[in-house]
Amino acid sequence: MPSVEAVTSTAEAQAAAGETSTAEAQAAASETSTAEAQAAAAVTSTAEAQAAAGETSTAEAQAAAAVTSTADAQAAAAVTSTADAQAAAEAQQVPQLPLLPHLPLDVSALHPTVRRALRDGSAALGTLHAASPPSAALVAHARQAVDAAREATFPFLEGEGPYAAAHAAAYAAASLWWAELALHAPHDARGRGEALRACDLAILRGGADVWAPIARPVLEFASGPETAEARGGGGAAAAAETDGARRAALRRQLAVCSCATEIVRVDARGVAVEAFRERYMRAEPPLPVVLTHALDEWPAMGARRWSVEYLRDVAGTRLVPVETCAEADVRQGYLSDSWERRVMSLADYIDTYVSPPEGHNQDGERGYLAQYQLFDQIPSLRRDVEIPRRAPLTPSQSRWRTAHTRDRGRRYCEAIGPEDEQAPPTCEQRRHDSPLISAWFGPRGSVSPLHYDTYHNLLAQVVGFKYIRIYDAQHTARLYPRSGPQCNSSFVDVDAVCAEEHPLFDGTPFHQCVLGPGDLLYIPRHAWHYVRALDTSFSVSFWWGARVGLRTQADGSIQTFY
Repeated sequence: MPSVEAVTSTAEAQAAAGETSTAEAQAAASETSTAEAQAAAAVTSTAEAQAAAGETSTAEAQAAAAVTSTADAQAAAAVTSTADAQAAAEAQQVPQLPLLPHLPLDVSALHPTVRRALRDGSAALGTLHAASPPSAALVAHARQAVDAAREATFPFLEGEGPYAAAHAAAYAAASLWWAELALHAPHDARGRGEALRACDLAILRGGADVWAPIARPVLEFASGPETAEARGGGGAAAAAETDGARRAALRRQLAVCSCATEIVRVDARGVAVEAFRERYMRAEPPLPVVLTHALDEWPAMGARRWSVEYLRDVAGTRLVPVETCAEADVRQGYLSDSWERRVMSLADYIDTYVSPPEGHNQDGERGYLAQYQLFDQIPSLRRDVEIPRRAPLTPSQSRWRTAHTRDRGRRYCEAIGPEDEQAPPTCEQRRHDSPLISAWFGPRGSVSPLHYDTYHNLLAQVVGFKYIRIYDAQHTARLYPRSGPQCNSSFVDVDAVCAEEHPLFDGTPFHQCVLGPGDLLYIPRHAWHYVRALDTSFSVSFWWGARVGLRTQADGSIQTFY
């Protein structure tokens, strides 16, 4: 058995060995732990560095991507914008007008020089129509050819008869082609103005009935978006109050005599189309009537209320025909020896004849824009007026509700008489949806001498006041009608009656009224009427039905004819 010392020595040795081993193990473990820690730290540091680098790289990549994306978006937007602009330009293509032979003119009736030039102009414009897009060279060639065609007509425009009429039509055609070509220039005010002027000249020379419908696409395109609405309108209530007071004052000045009857005023909201026809048109004799509230929905009476300034703003540059005469002849107007017709801009007409307080120019000459189809020529003004309809009701007018619902939207021009129903197919007719609409614009003192119309007539008063006197057709023999082309006019000067020359006129019964803004006057066909403007005035007439003439028999009776 070992001794205690041996055991102790062994134990110590073992302990020492154990301690040594433990120390070494601990040291090794410590070194291992340190190395691992350093390795881990290195790894961690590397990972963090890489992560940081990754984040930086990602941020830079995202920034780069954002820049790229923005550039791409801008490029795409630019492309889209360009495409939209091109699409808009294509949507606003210049309208193409008809060419030969699709125009209302007889080419065979033209002088050979004019015929050849017109055909050349039509061919050049046809080539332009076929091109997509049209080149500047083609536009220039067409302008040269069309201008030559227009100039070729100049020596043949004066005079009367079919020959002059044929060349007037050729001039109108070439002028409309020129208007179309003016729109191929840069789309600026100058090009549009040139186009509108050419259209005006075509319509004035060729006639609004025929050429205004053909010109309409160019007129609409050249006129562009409406810009005048903000300058019109306003103050309708105040204006109505002022108009009412002035109307009352003027009515007190009406002639008072046994042969005068004031024309009755009726609220149009209570007058159905059938009632209008039976009560007034088919009465014996037909009766004039003033319909109130018939124009309440017209823009010209409200949203775009007309004034001289508004008319100048909307149409001041447009060309119009003005009837002129000496101041001494104003009561006879178109019947006088000094009567002439001139073409001028509407602004010049206003400045020369309408604005001066005395109502005439410096030479003592009066002007009147009378019986002209202005609305066919200037669509923006046509949108301000409407063919008169049954007026809308107010909430308090329930007693008319049933009849009004049945009659809603109907036009008074739908009412016709027996002569319209019996008219032969060859008779000229004006349908209810296409009456002859004419403008009457003049200064205070403008006069339409005593005359009758061959159509039914609704006269709408838009600006100012007028005095109107009406004689029944049955009194024609007492009114001294003229003969020939002026057979619908009277020799009588209503303002200065010569009893020695016209003894039968004295005592002839008549109807009279003061017509003010918003009033609509029915003037029966063949009823003689005299009109005098009490202010600067603008009226609109609507003629409809069959065109029926009137002749006086030897015994003084009258006879109608188609």
